[in-house]
Amino acid sequence: MTKLGNIQPDGIYEHLGVTDIAVQGIRPGGLQLTQRALTLSCLPPRSKVIDVGCGTGVTLEHIRLSQDHLAIGVDTSSNLLRFAKNRNRELTVVRASGEYLPLPNQFFDGLLAECSLSLMSYSDESLSEFGRVLKVGGKIILTDVYSRNPDVLDCPNDVSTKCCLRGAISKELIIRKIENNGFRVCLWEDHSDLLKDFAVRLILSYGSLNHFWLQTTPGPVNPAQIQEAVRYLKPGYFLLIGQKTALTAHLET
Repeated sequence: MTKLGNIQPDGIYEHLGVTDIAVQGIRPGGLQLTQRALTLSCLPPRSKVIDVGCGTGVTLEHIRLSQDHLAIGVDTSSNLLRFAKNRNRELTVVRASGEYLPLPNQFFDGLLAECSLSLMSYSDESLSEFGRVLKVGGKIILTDVYSRNPDVLDCPNDVSTKCCLRGAISKELIIRKIENNGFRVCLWEDHSDLLKDFAVRLILSYGSLNHFWLQTTPGPVNPAQIQEAVRYLKPGYFLLIGQKTALTAHLET
């Protein structure tokens, strides 16, 4: 595992952020899926793009080096933001949550949330904030875990560990929440094979998924409970691209 500086990880994502598993981001698909999403979103050159849950800044650096866009990243973890600045001092990052973005109304042309919206449990607060900072016509780009069990009606509350599984809901519910917050869904793609590949990499690195949860989760964790949640959720992975169609309600008043 690669250590970045003398920062001590706190939590699953900070732990993964200092490992070779996260060379292309702390998520399935890495930069290959990011690039596919950027290509399909057809953002014009010099677009203003925000990466919500930017982590160690892998996507921000990719946008800076390969795309002619102006990008800013936000994350709640000060440690991950320090990793990002250690990666590239030129990256622009802000410590903030998706539910409260300290950024102007209708400023961005594009918004990415790569495996981070499920950590916010698809809250109306975060989706409303996404709509507030995007211009009308702006693109929302989501990649995340979802439940392929159609009987899952809301975020499962029996997963105590803070991870994407806790926020996994069905495709139908995700689309409904996105549309209810002023977006038109332009594209949905299933990339569940990338989630399987990511799980295999965790197994090869930690010996088993049980060892992964035990070694990376702060505080007590019950791997059997997580296994039961996986059997119930039947988790998959998706790419969604949407477009903001109208001003959100609080901007119209």
